[in-house]
Amino acid sequence: VAARKYGFRARCSKLVEITETVTLPKYHPGEAPPSFASVKAPFVSFDAAYTLGERTLTLKATHRIGKRTYEADEWPDYRAALKERLRFMETPIVLVK
Repeated sequence: VAARKYGFRARCSKLVEITETVTLPKYHPGEAPPSFASVKAPFVSFDAAYTLGERTLTLKATHRIGKRTYEADEWPDYRAALKERLRFMETPIVLVK
């Protein structure tokens, strides 16, 4: 749904923060790690990044849903943050042995 006429609800407000560091075997970068759009709004935000070191891969993501009920005009920001989080979850990272 690209636009809404009426307000909407999320199940609850939440803050999801993920920080993971993975030690990798010897590899050659296959492609540059994917990048993601940062979404910042008063009651919703998303930010994520991959950092590729010599033998480590670090990922950091933060998705904040600041309240439970939203007005219709807040939908575009809410939707953009959700779409970026889903893209973050589904995008593979390609490394070559």
